[in-house]
Amino acid sequence: MNQPAHNLYVCARGSAALRDHLTFRDYLRAHPEAAHDYADLKRALARQYPDDVDSYAQAKTNFVLRVLRTAGIPAERLDHIRRENGL
Repeated sequence: MNQPAHNLYVCARGSAALRDHLTFRDYLRAHPEAAHDYADLKRALARQYPDDVDSYAQAKTNFVLRVLRTAGIPAERLDHIRRENGL
């Protein structure tokens, strides 16, 4: 299958999506054990979905939501993320 080697996700400055990504990044930086678990999950999902970026992204959503919930993201925003990721 002839697909790009990378997936680029772009967020507008000041957007809720950017705040979510930065919150997630900062949480993983502050919690190395969570970062390790996320890396393990991503490796497993990359093996499971080598040619399906949508399924890969959907499969890691629950982990991302748990981190964001723990980091204090409001429930209504988490619901929005869940819907956006097809859950």
